[in-house]
Amino acid sequence: MILRQIPPLPIIFACLQIWFFSYLVFICQHYFMFSLYLTTIVVIVVAVGLQYLAFEPVSETISRQVLFKENLNDLPVFAHRGGGHDAPENTIAAIREAKKNGADGIEVDLSFTKDNIAVLFHDETMERTTNGIGTLASKTFSEIRELDAASTHIYRDRFKGEKIATLEEGIEECLKLKMKLILDVKEYDSRNSDNAM
Repeated sequence: MILRQIPPLPIIFACLQIWFFSYLVFICQHYFMFSLYLTTIVVIVVAVGLQYLAFEPVSETISRQVLFKENLNDLPVFAHRGGGHDAPENTIAAIREAKKNGADGIEVDLSFTKDNIAVLFHDETMERTTNGIGTLASKTFSEIRELDAASTHIYRDRFKGEKIATLEEGIEECLKLKMKLILDVKEYDSRNSDNAM
């Protein structure tokens, strides 16, 4: 019987390293595939679950009563952002201008101040439509009430000093003018969904 000589230690370590890394790669691939399967299952379960959590759709009869005129052949006219081309957007002045121009209703944007006051405001930040700086969510209602909502509008001289309206003020104006109202809940602020519940 011939005894073979034991391989040198560096060769043994190299073989052990190759085996270890091969095993590690196999395990990682195995877990990676497992995580893909698990992710797919979770996505399917969540998608199916959301169907049961979604709001019931409004019946066609009710939606037609809300959106359309009595004569269903006449399409309703809704002023975007409360009529933001004719007056500063999402303001009481814009709602009044929309009514003067024959709109049946308005669409306005709902956001919240730092102290959780619901206001009619589109952007996350103040600069585009007011003389303010920073995010709406970082300002209290008393701070934003000091701002001029007409400062950047094309008709700023005509509407100088127009204020950012609260949701309550917007609803009251729509009721007074007999106008329909569509609220666009801004998704950048999670408080919209909390307060909608």
